[in-house]
Amino acid sequence: MSALPNLLDLIEAATGGTLAMERFVHGELAVLRELATPGTPASGWDGTVEFADPPEAELRDSDRSTWTLAVGREFEEAARHAADVVALIDALREQAGVRRGTRLTRGVADGAEDVWAPVRGTF
Repeated sequence: MSALPNLLDLIEAATGGTLAMERFVHGELAVLRELATPGTPASGWDGTVEFADPPEAELRDSDRSTWTLAVGREFEEAARHAADVVALIDALREQAGVRRGTRLTRGVADGAEDVWAPVRGTF
């Protein structure tokens, strides 16, 4: 069996999975924001969250730079790019005559673009 189907599945899982995790974090942050300020928008906060290694990471010789969770238009643009990547992967599958792996599933809500959801035990 060719490695191509597995490679395409991995690229799709990385692309769609990253988007799914970011959507999940956005949802969790919205719940926390509502708990912190019920019925009112969080004043002075644009939704930006910066992630960094904890201080003990220095003990592991970790020097990862911080990264920011995309919000608003930036996140919408990232979602469009992810959909473009997956459309390209679908086209490559069609050209190569290979199918998506059975462990990789996508849900489509109300005719909208593909929606990925994090599911435990999928991979």
